[in-house]
Amino acid sequence: MNLKDTYKDWCEWVEIDKSPRTADDYKGIIKHYLESMEVKDLDDVTPKQLTLWVNKKGNTGLNRRRLVLRVIKSFHRYAHDLGFSSRNPSSVVRVKTDNLTHKQKETKRVDVFTPDEYQQVILHLDKQLMELMAMQNAPSRTRSKRYMMDRMQVNRFWKCAIMLSYETGLRLSDICQLEWDCIGMEELVVHTDKRDKRVAIPIWDEVLEAIMAIPPTDDKVYCFPKQRGQLLDPRKRTALSKAFEYLLKQCDVHHAGLGFHSLRHTCFTRWKSKGMDIDHIQKLAGHSSSETTEGYIHA
Repeated sequence: MNLKDTYKDWCEWVEIDKSPRTADDYKGIIKHYLESMEVKDLDDVTPKQLTLWVNKKGNTGLNRRRLVLRVIKSFHRYAHDLGFSSRNPSSVVRVKTDNLTHKQKETKRVDVFTPDEYQQVILHLDKQLMELMAMQNAPSRTRSKRYMMDRMQVNRFWKCAIMLSYETGLRLSDICQLEWDCIGMEELVVHTDKRDKRVAIPIWDEVLEAIMAIPPTDDKVYCFPKQRGQLLDPRKRTALSKAFEYLLKQCDVHHAGLGFHSLRHTCFTRWKSKGMDIDHIQKLAGHSSSETTEGYIHA
């Protein structure tokens, strides 16, 4: 099988094995690797060439380099195991750190929200919603009714999304794709976007409160069809994260290490502080190992 067909076959496997966003990232990594290395035949790639390419000078950080190498190893192993190439040059390749700056070696820090910071964000959204409602009812309003409705819908989405993640640990992608059928009387059942695992989370009072805050739409399947559309559009996907960062700045709780994923860390840390067993947290989180779960627990 030629290189083009090998890449195509691997891409089809990745699309089945990984989530859509992860698959797109992986395919882009291999495409860049093959083009920049000018690979014509996988059997021509040597461990030395691959080592030099992975460890070339640049601004890429340590974590990204490790991810790139992991994806390349997956590609070469797939090609070798299926007989598309006679050997696997990536098996002995490692990421070197001696040519990286201190900043490149730093891993991305994730902090947790303090109870005061969480309440500050929720109170800000409540205040903003009241102001929007007052503006909508004002006789001399300058904005259209449609504009005000859109603003309120976005405001309610963020309040619900923040509460859901804070209380259940759901990722932003899972919340954007939440379906009405996932919501039961005793539990919230989600097929996670990242690993496509079925996760059942008990409906606690706080979770129910967040669900009841979901603004109604004409969509009978998805709770947040507008945000789901943004998530699935590569051109608009980053807008969600940027909007949350802007929200934190408005609330004056924005600092390094805080992002929407921090709410997932905060949730699991709170569960552990309340005495929940790490294995139970792992099950609710949908993690494959307790080591992954422990990485979310902050002292």
